[in-house]
Amino acid sequence: MRHDRPMQTTPGPATDEGRPGYDQTLRAALWLLPALVALALGTVGIFLAGFGIINDCTTNYSVSSLWSSPCAAAEGWLWAGSLGQLVILCLSLWWLARTARGRVRGALALPVLVAAVSAAWFAGAVWAAGSSYCQPGDTRASYCDVD
Repeated sequence: MRHDRPMQTTPGPATDEGRPGYDQTLRAALWLLPALVALALGTVGIFLAGFGIINDCTTNYSVSSLWSSPCAAAEGWLWAGSLGQLVILCLSLWWLARTARGRVRGALALPVLVAAVSAAWFAGAVWAAGSSYCQPGDTRASYCDVD
């Protein structure tokens, strides 16, 4: 066996790394993660969390209007959470489209970071909404007194 010419190596059937466009396809597929996380949290997540929070608030204060004084802040935080998820979803889809066309080369960890920001935004908005009105037995009497 002679070794005077270099061996030719080609990607085998177990790998697609040699295929043109593989890197862009992988990066584009990864951008689906934050888009799906933002979509799920901004719709189903906010709806379920909001249903529980607003139901609790309106029951505690015997009010029917969401924008009444004790529940207005909770409703505002839920809207902020939902709109924040919409912004993250739009940015993720925009970045997905740019990445799929091969115009962007970025770190593979960036989509995971954006999904984590989406989850943190959701958790913060839900926490703020739940903390924005007084619960029975709350010691903040001056804040809790509602006419």
